[in-house]
Amino acid sequence: MEKSDIQLGELKRAITRLKEALSLPKDDIVRDSVIQRFEFTVELSWKVLQRYLKASGISETLSPKNTFREAAKLGIISDAEAWLRFIDARNLSSHTYKESLAEEVYASARAIPPYADQLIQSLEREA
Repeated sequence: MEKSDIQLGELKRAITRLKEALSLPKDDIVRDSVIQRFEFTVELSWKVLQRYLKASGISETLSPKNTFREAAKLGIISDAEAWLRFIDARNLSSHTYKESLAEEVYASARAIPPYADQLIQSLEREA
């Protein structure tokens, strides 16, 4: 696999859709939509980075957190700790029937766009 084979289109669409939902006035339905789109964004970020790392010669299977740590070592992302918090929030999202957890995940979703944009920019430079 070549680095140029890493397709960013799905991730770009997920980020755009998340930003669209975040731009709406918040209510329960919008919050739930934001949470779902946040999940997609985190998952696709992980999958894209896995493909990138594989193309870079790092072929062992990496957990989401290890993937982001490796990406930070390579300079693809600048703040691994932020991404680790996003992974934790993504993992909480399966428990969003609890109001307090839903609000916590929503707050993480509001924070991710600049990190996701930076990820895309880094991967586009590398491709």
